Amino acid sequence: MFDLYCYPVKGRFSITNKFGAKGNYACGFHTGVDLVSNNKNIYSVSEGVVSRINNCGSAYGIHVVIEHVDGTSALYAHLANMFVSVGQRVSCGSRIGIMGNTGKSSGVHLHFEIHNGKWSYPKVKSVNEAKTLLDPIVWLEDRVSKTRRIVINVDGKEVVCESILHNGLNYIKLRDIEKLFPCSVSYANNKIAINKNK
Repeated sequence: MFDLYCYPVKGRFSITNKFGAKGNYACGFHTGVDLVSNNKNIYSVSEGVVSRINNCGSAYGIHVVIEHVDGTSALYAHLANMFVSVGQRVSCGSRIGIMGNTGKSSGVHLHFEIHNGKWSYPKVKSVNEAKTLLDPIVWLEDRVSKTRRIVINVDGKEVVCESILHNGLNYIKLRDIEKLFPCSVSYANNKIAINKNK
């Protein structure tokens, strides 16, 4: 069993600047969230490919953008050092850098952004108008420790499925039931129908 999503730092962390906070930014608001932690290692929050390094603007200092398999992108900024290169595939939890104080920064921290699609700096002046920007903490809390991949042995064949972790138990996602045996699954009006294929 392995995680599909994780936090960019391990252990306790504090949020020092929230997503959307107004301030002296080019777009007028904070495009991500700032995190500080005693553990300075930075990890990829999901599986993906490194798409950009240090070319999103000097204010970000040393930074990395990773495009995830789910279509989102994450930016990790103000790093002291990085351990990845463009085109490199990373897994959830891969160590990608060290928290730092590079670029336009007032102290050691991680500036972390999530974009719905490829990374792009917002051209609007209100966070409510920035349709491709997502609140990173909300995005993580909706996914971390809830969605996992598990391997199920079906008649001697290993099948990889996604599951939801709830109260210590793993529940298979409906769409993956069809991987376990020949059937069709439908959901309508709060009712689930599973029909075995003939």
